[in-house]
Amino acid sequence: DPLSTPDNLVIWAAHTAFGFANMPDFTGKISRISGENLSTAEDAIVGLPRSVRDHVTNQPKFGPDGALYIPQGSNSAYGAPDPGWGNRPERMLSGTILRYDTTRFTPGEPLDATTVDGGGCYDPFAVDAPLMIYASGIRNAWSLVWTRDGKLYVPVNGSSAGGNAPAGGDAPVR
Repeated sequence: DPLSTPDNLVIWAAHTAFGFANMPDFTGKISRISGENLSTAEDAIVGLPRSVRDHVTNQPKFGPDGALYIPQGSNSAYGAPDPGWGNRPERMLSGTILRYDTTRFTPGEPLDATTVDGGGCYDPFAVDAPLMIYASGIRNAWSLVWTRDGKLYVPVNGSSAGGNAPAGGDAPVR
């Protein structure tokens, strides 16, 4: 946290249900860790999408505007459900870079980011949403880097053969 000091350390961490096969969806979290010896852990965001395998909520970083930017993995290989990824559909927040206004964090009241496509009611497009979609269409960004002039670069993993791409225009699902 940019406001962290040697006497008041604050860390924001991403985590999820542990495992690499048949994992439950919407188990991604962002937590704030603080206090003496970093002894206080509080969930700030819960209900982020999670693939059946290894695409998860990844390493968040603070941007030049003071907001927390979160790489959120996709649920599929190429954007459409496929057997290799449990036929799980992409979700509104999957395959994105999310922007979280940490000044809106209230200890003891985590933001439930489960969107309507997962049975929740969170709307990242609401004008006053503390968690918004900053960028989309990003398969599995695992880290972020901001340049001195404010540009964001995101390394991503490519996919292996066999995934399905979404249909569009005259293109069928493959």
